[in-house]
Amino acid sequence: MIPLQIQNFCQELPKISPAELQGKLISILEEIKSYGIDQVLISYPDFFARLLNQIKKSQPAELFSENSKAADLFSDLLWEGIAGQMAQRAESKAVLQKAHRKMRINIEASDSSFKNHFIVQEGRLARFWPASFQG
Repeated sequence: MIPLQIQNFCQELPKISPAELQGKLISILEEIKSYGIDQVLISYPDFFARLLNQIKKSQPAELFSENSKAADLFSDLLWEGIAGQMAQRAESKAVLQKAHRKMRINIEASDSSFKNHFIVQEGRLARFWPASFQG
């Protein structure tokens, strides 16, 4: 069963103010990461749509610039969730398996620290870290 704190956050998400979101974002994303985003998406399949909508209302460049940990946690959960959902859908798996070569996609915001990198290879989608970003 999904922890009560995650349930409450998911249910209240459309009504959360930008200030409240900023105050809760890291702790709730950490809890979701610990629990498992795939489990959350089973009960709340629109979780990312709701969260992205609230982030958009919260001045995302400022939110992620001031708090790179929130950006990193969000990125981790986003790609873990996308990869998990793609792996469960036959249509998506078929498209990924037809990729004839490795594809790397980079997304970097120009107004914040938000960066995402993912790769399609061997019929799967996964987040990756380019060598220039690895420690």
